[in-house]
Amino acid sequence: MMKIERYMPPAILKPFIKSIMIIESGSGMVNRILPDTSMVMAFRIKGNVIIGNYTDEPLPSFVLSGISTSSRSVMYDRETSVILVLFNEGGIIPFIQFPIYELKDSTVSLSEFFSRQDINDLEIRLLEAVGNRKRIEVIEGFLISKLSDFKPDHIVSKAISYIRQANGKIKIYDLPRLVYLSMDALEKRFRNVTGTSPKHFASIVRLRHIINNYSVAESLTSTAYDADYFDQSHFTRDFKMFTGQTPSQFFRTFDFW
Repeated sequence: MMKIERYMPPAILKPFIKSIMIIESGSGMVNRILPDTSMVMAFRIKGNVIIGNYTDEPLPSFVLSGISTSSRSVMYDRETSVILVLFNEGGIIPFIQFPIYELKDSTVSLSEFFSRQDINDLEIRLLEAVGNRKRIEVIEGFLISKLSDFKPDHIVSKAISYIRQANGKIKIYDLPRLVYLSMDALEKRFRNVTGTSPKHFASIVRLRHIINNYSVAESLTSTAYDADYFDQSHFTRDFKMFTGQTPSQFFRTFDFW
């Protein structure tokens, strides 16, 4: 059985972090994670976690996951506890000095971004902390200590806003005109901020919107056309890439977070 608790970050971290989650698995489980626009830091407190798409080896204790192009199976051993930090778009940038687009479809140890001393100190403080609230405070303190000066890219923020307002149903070639920038320049700046392209970002937003607003009263064909897909086969192909299942298979189980 899986237990999930959600926390909001302190005010100083709110511009960068969407939420903090604690996942606890008592008897072990396999969880399916869909692509999202958030990059995620994971801090394993106990147990083992394996991401099936990448490796059969347990993940390091502390990792950073980039944006994915397809769903992933995450396997939790018995008595596993993990704290997840979900970042806003571009929110990871003030904490690491690294081209985040290189993290696409990757999960990397935090030792790639922080010193061994930093990681060792964090491990000790988490071991000494009693209770999940104290452990979260340790992680928040660590992130605050790594927070650097940050100037948001307002053009990319505007492009993201247009994509979200359209629920991902936007013609990507219209974006440069809307933000007064060339396509090449927008693509580069967008990847630097979000870790992926405007097209992939819009695809995630569109498919997430479809899933979050799905109704059994509506046919899948209508769902596809409402989401501006040209035909059912195009919708099914994109959906299967996103979830690992066809729409009919997915909505029969609907076991994602």
